[in-house]
Amino acid sequence: MKDLLALSISVVCSRWRMLALSPTSARLWSRIHISLTPTIEGSVSKAFLSILQHYLDMSSHHPLSLRVGIFQAFEDRTIRLDPTIFDLLIQNIYRWKSFSYTGDYRLSAQKAFSENDLHFPVLEYLDVSDLEDVSLFEDTPMLCSLDTPSSTLNPALPLGQITLLKCTLPQEPTKVLALCPNVSRLDLR
Repeated sequence: MKDLLALSISVVCSRWRMLALSPTSARLWSRIHISLTPTIEGSVSKAFLSILQHYLDMSSHHPLSLRVGIFQAFEDRTIRLDPTIFDLLIQNIYRWKSFSYTGDYRLSAQKAFSENDLHFPVLEYLDVSDLEDVSLFEDTPMLCSLDTPSSTLNPALPLGQITLLKCTLPQEPTKVLALCPNVSRLDLR
């Protein structure tokens, strides 16, 4: 994990530890930034999984802001990662408020995503670098911000409620605006 701010605060001194570990500090633990490179077999260390579980436990039921980057040193993007990391995250899918993913592993190839009924009840911000993975997020009733590397928008997404859209310059920008009538900010790359 990266940016272990909450964990760092909890070890400064006994007073800060008491504050960081109190139930009222759940928000402090709800920002999770994962950046890792698994082994060639796709495994992740038990220490990493233990820290991730600790963050999920300490954040209680507070909405989660997740930034995930998982990279590999070889070409096959369909290899399955140790399912434990995504299983832990999917168990808390009802709390995902913000989700950003970049990496070499396709989310759609991961068991936790392909074998579960995915419903993201509070997800507002989505940034997924793979066009195929965007389709996993069709059931997002609160989605208002979408960052996609493509100019082609998936019509199964709730595009009518998007107010912030970041995408590559489409050939026909008026079609994008027709699909997303509530866009108040459009960032083109």
